[in-house]
Amino acid sequence: MVDIDRLYSFLDGLRARPWMPGVDAAADAALLPALADLTRRADVRDAVLVKVVSPGMDRDAFRTVACRSEGGRGDMDGRVAAAYALVDGVVAKAWENPGYDVRQVMQTAYHQDVPKLLDRLAARISPLADQSGLRAVTAYASWLQGDDMPVFKGYLDSLRAADPSDGWAAQLSAAYESREYPAWLRADLDERERAGAVSASTADVLAGRPDPAAAVSR
Repeated sequence: MVDIDRLYSFLDGLRARPWMPGVDAAADAALLPALADLTRRADVRDAVLVKVVSPGMDRDAFRTVACRSEGGRGDMDGRVAAAYALVDGVVAKAWENPGYDVRQVMQTAYHQDVPKLLDRLAARISPLADQSGLRAVTAYASWLQGDDMPVFKGYLDSLRAADPSDGWAAQLSAAYESREYPAWLRADLDERERAGAVSASTADVLAGRPDPAAAVSR
């Protein structure tokens, strides 16, 4: 059984202090099996991604997503619907809302680069195939927070190495190839382009003005 509470405590704890792999071997050893389970549990993987890009997600919401496949049939349909609604809401906001700057949200909430941390932790999981769930979250979070392309591509390549058929890898590859950036990043790039155009226009105007020194010398 996946240790849901351990995963949540690990992720939420990153808001208070950085996690340094290798400093506390016992803590790493206790955490890694839960991280490896992301490969076998899509619901847990979803929960971890949502928590990473929406740091304020509380424990109850995390459990709603991470435990959607557990339990009897009872209210299964209702629980699954609630879980997917949470995931879809956050992912849609991260992709489509230009006002939700994922990079700023994550940099403000956490004391370290979370995708980089997850990448380091994934490298400690054996066998390689068991790294795929965590590497999928790493690559997805990296794309949403607008990492430099070589950095993101490194995470994506590591995910493909662990599982060439991973669904998130296919989605992210398509986004990478078509430059389908999250809305906040598209807005940021558009603003930079506009600023660049204004700067170029200003430079052209200045270039066409008489040189005051030359005017004085004549």
